[in-house]
Amino acid sequence: MQQPSPRQPKALSIFFLTEMWERYGFYIIQSLLILFLIQKFNLSDKQSYAILGSFTALAYTAPILGGYLADKILGHRQAVIMGGVMLCLGYALIAASSNLPILSAALGIVTMGTGLLKPNISSLLGSLYSENDTRRDGGFTLFYVGINFGMLLATCLAGYLVEYLNWHNTFATASAGLVLGSVIFYWGTQHYAIHNKAPQPSNQKSLFAYAAIVAVTAFNAFIIQHENFALACFLFVCAATVFIVIFKALQFQSEVRNRILAYFILVIVSVMFWAFYFQVFFSLNLFVLRVVDHKLLDFNVPTPVFMGIESFGVIVFGLILGKAWTWLKNKSYGPSTAMKFTLGMMFISLAFGVLFLSLSITEKSGMVPSNWLILAYLIIALAELAISPIGLAMVTEFVPQSLQGLMMGIWFVSTGIGGKLAGLFADDSAIPDNLHQLKGIEQIYHHAFFSYFLITLAASLIVLMLNPLLKRLTANKATAQSEKLQGSCCSF
Repeated sequence: MQQPSPRQPKALSIFFLTEMWERYGFYIIQSLLILFLIQKFNLSDKQSYAILGSFTALAYTAPILGGYLADKILGHRQAVIMGGVMLCLGYALIAASSNLPILSAALGIVTMGTGLLKPNISSLLGSLYSENDTRRDGGFTLFYVGINFGMLLATCLAGYLVEYLNWHNTFATASAGLVLGSVIFYWGTQHYAIHNKAPQPSNQKSLFAYAAIVAVTAFNAFIIQHENFALACFLFVCAATVFIVIFKALQFQSEVRNRILAYFILVIVSVMFWAFYFQVFFSLNLFVLRVVDHKLLDFNVPTPVFMGIESFGVIVFGLILGKAWTWLKNKSYGPSTAMKFTLGMMFISLAFGVLFLSLSITEKSGMVPSNWLILAYLIIALAELAISPIGLAMVTEFVPQSLQGLMMGIWFVSTGIGGKLAGLFADDSAIPDNLHQLKGIEQIYHHAFFSYFLITLAASLIVLMLNPLLKRLTANKATAQSEKLQGSCCSF
């Protein structure tokens, strides 16, 4: 059998650039939304955390519908193109928003556009690699570097753009970035002839797909404004996700079913990881605004710039790890997917330990030195690389081809559930409106970060103990015939 070239597929560059601009737009919103809500709409910490938590969760749970519609009706390529168009429109509407109802409608459009684009571009990327291709983890890690180039560009520019262009023009740049990303994807997939086997749906099914997209967009806009309803909906999503995975897994024989079970255990682990990773945009963003010295290389910088440190770490470490994972796997020394997840949880725990200690060593002014924050963000970058790109690769490796769109959607659902949990955990760090004393503010963050450290440390130890079980579940590769067992083509 012919061995794949050691070089990555040329078409990887198209996915890299498309996702870079998609993430630029998303992280312009993600890095500024909490500040926008507090400074322009005069909302409290808890109100702002609830809106950002719902938006984050919806942006990552919408992919379950996006993946399903791509699998059964639209095809992955068309879904990505439609998602890009919706994101262009959503970001433009955010730029024009003047009140919460308009902003919520715009955020609803963004969530559905993300739901169409995110799972399907990852599934298309997976189609570039054959089964047992040792380049897969390295390719997805490089793809993830593209994501973080977009995040780095957004976070480094966001604060300065707001300062010089104002809030609304800054959000307009997100729309412009999506126009460019969509053009790159359309041209690139044509040039490299990347056309997945799209379904041939009837007009009735196509109409259903478009109606579902409109309905879910409106629904998302509604629950972004209504926190109690949002919590009930996400509890339902959790239960439905468990049911879907079990229902699908039971349609296969034991070898494939075990791999789906391993996939789902790691999905649950990722929920806990994302709940604390997303504190970068929740509690840590306001922590930087309020109690951290804003000096970076002796220059005063806006609050969002510090998030760029984490993206910079992902890019630098990602370029190294992308090659290291491939080299180690070829030498049969590479850590398993489960062990990479364990490392990710350990790193996120270490980062909160650093942040907890930073509040014990403040400057004479009472502010926290930025060096501590830089160290914590670089550790978080390592944590992210150990889980997020590896999780994308895990879906395309562990899950049968016929379920990859749906299960990629569920992978993003886990991120969304983690995003909603992030908003709830962030409440522990919420500063009361009547508290203005720096020492009192720091005590609240000190308690919150210690709690986060203990929770993530406990989660790390649990994942470590699960490693032998996960190794047994994934010991044998699924065969092509297993995928064709009864029910494997049934729709959900």
